[in-house]
Amino acid sequence: MSESDVIIKPKDVVKEKTTEPSMYSVVLHNDARTPRAFVVVALKTCFNKVEREAEKIMLEAHEEGHAVVATFSREIAESKAAKANDFSVKHGQVLLFTAEKQ
Repeated sequence: MSESDVIIKPKDVVKEKTTEPSMYSVVLHNDARTPRAFVVVALKTCFNKVEREAEKIMLEAHEEGHAVVATFSREIAESKAAKANDFSVKHGQVLLFTAEKQ
């Protein structure tokens, strides 16, 4: 090897750590004023739930005080909860949905 020879060593491979985004659950909160039938309609309209699944979520919220509707990234969960709350208010109801970090 002469002085003009250049030795090239491969750079260390750097692996970037990627973290999964935090997930948020859209939570339905029970209240004493909103009719059960409206809760089912809201779940079907705002979350594309089928009748049976909407009824199951509604009953869980009624019995437990709250129920997880679905889980999304933060932005989507907040958007879905806001859309469902707007739907509720538009129809004269007080039904409450929140986005909560898992």
